[in-house]
Amino acid sequence: MKKDPATRWSEILKDFKEDYPEDKAWHDDPVKNAKGIYIGPLADTLQGIAVMEYILHQDVAKFRTGLIEATKIAAEHFIRFNAGEPIDESHVSMLRYTELLDALASGDMEVALMFSRLMGGREEIEREHDHLFAIAMGYTLKAILEDKLGHINQRLYQLDQACLDREYRNFTGYPIIFRGIVNKDLNKISEGFSIILKQHAKECKPGGWFYDGTDEYLYTWGIGMANLCRYKGFDVQISDPLIPSELLIPVFRGNGE
Repeated sequence: MKKDPATRWSEILKDFKEDYPEDKAWHDDPVKNAKGIYIGPLADTLQGIAVMEYILHQDVAKFRTGLIEATKIAAEHFIRFNAGEPIDESHVSMLRYTELLDALASGDMEVALMFSRLMGGREEIEREHDHLFAIAMGYTLKAILEDKLGHINQRLYQLDQACLDREYRNFTGYPIIFRGIVNKDLNKISEGFSIILKQHAKECKPGGWFYDGTDEYLYTWGIGMANLCRYKGFDVQISDPLIPSELLIPVFRGNGE
């Protein structure tokens, strides 16, 4: 008999919390973690706990602080790689856009900016490890968050092209939102969110990116995108339980810096 979701998530949260002391001990051990192989497991555990705490208990504070802590741990790959330590190149590719979306979901834009500024500028590594989608998604997020739009049209074109691939065909709403931000078009942003929510539902079905995971109940990437829009001054309103309004930051009325 299949377990109900609440029971299943409670058990998974319990497992995450039981794993945490060992994950942290291995991460903190300078010998075991000399190559940074225990950075990812600790960051993943912290992210998992954060998301579960919200799904099960609607704990906004634990959701945010957990994602912030997870982002800071994940950033160690870049920091240590830049310092010349033996970190595998795959850990500093643009595939890390997923953690940038988690950082945006935390609502702490300074932490998101910190992580964003560590990403990019490693073309050989990106060619070896990244699909066009990861490159375009990562650089577009980075450009908009950091307000460096010099090559944004090129990146958006790349993202459009990447979404022609069967694997990424249900992500076409993202470039629509990005273009809405760039063109200061709230209606286009709202249209993009309507699309990504419909496409997300498809990706939660068997064979999809988010099937049988927490994103069936909490759309972390969507929360991150909404916070990016609000940080850039757009009062985006989303009426969907997958993107709870209490996890969204206030609309920033400054210049986004």
